[in-house]
Amino acid sequence: MTLSTAGATGAFAAKDVANGVAVNVTGLTIGGAQAGDYTLIQPTPTANITPATLTVNITAKDKAYDATKAVTLNLGNASLVGVLGNDSVALKTSGATGTFASKDTGSGIAVTVSGLTLTGAQAGDYTLTQPTTSANITPLALTVTGINRQRQGLRCDEQGDPEHGGRGPVRRARRRRGDPEHNGRHWRVLEPERRRQ
Repeated sequence: MTLSTAGATGAFAAKDVANGVAVNVTGLTIGGAQAGDYTLIQPTPTANITPATLTVNITAKDKAYDATKAVTLNLGNASLVGVLGNDSVALKTSGATGTFASKDTGSGIAVTVSGLTLTGAQAGDYTLTQPTTSANITPLALTVTGINRQRQGLRCDEQGDPEHGGRGPVRRARRRRGDPEHNGRHWRVLEPERRRQ
């Protein structure tokens, strides 16, 4: 006597994730000279249904350097990949956060995402792989303040000339219009003028 499995099929008693789910088997037959002397009872084995894996399409926003690894995710455009049939399962983003791999400027810096979860009637039939994405950190623009442009002339007289103790020759700073070295806009100290006797 022989067992023919050519037409055998099996079906789980339920489609949801669980251990030891009953399997209904049909289509097994027997053959041989004494096959008519027997009746075949189709077996009822069990097996496990494990969660299917879902991934997420998500992007992160570029930012200017701020000395942190924090990143803003584009949660409004996030979507699940791998949902089967008409299963009721959705992505919950309320607790999602993103972190740059580095705080320094660069292009295509890896971003790790955490806190995404699943919701819906069939959420328990899936497991969610937290995604990774990338974004850019651009240099921070700096401004300079507190610089004032001033023009000053220098004049030393006999009583206040520090170089000659108040007794030496007078040094005067004069403005020379058209001075090619300073475009005629700055004061230039000329040679000392000798005191008249």
